[in-house]
Amino acid sequence: MTISKYTIKAYSNHLTSTNIAQSYINEHIRYANRFAEFVGRRKLCTPLLNEYRQYIDTNYTTHNSKNSCVSYVNTFLKFLGRPELVLAYFDSNRVEVKLKTPALTDEEIAALLRYADTYEKCEGCDFNGKQHY
Repeated sequence: MTISKYTIKAYSNHLTSTNIAQSYINEHIRYANRFAEFVGRRKLCTPLLNEYRQYIDTNYTTHNSKNSCVSYVNTFLKFLGRPELVLAYFDSNRVEVKLKTPALTDEEIAALLRYADTYEKCEGCDFNGKQHY
């Protein structure tokens, strides 16, 4: 199966019938056209989609842009009735930072409790420490 301009038009009509914003439709059509241009007269198959995924990886710089392209192409492939060809999303390059919460020592807990016992509220403060004006 190759992708013709009539297929793109049918996809546009389908998207229009779903009542989504025109700007969203335009993005879908833009990516569908890029994909159709890449495919040319070749038959849609897994090796071709793997080649396109490599093209995305090479030509898009951020993971967000790569995964946006994958999302648009996957929606188009599903419209074409080829869900078995959908592309895998790219893994994020974000590094998760895990901060270790330090535990209080027994001495620190005792010091906080002593401070709490001797703490005097100022005039005009409620029990949550918020000022009354």
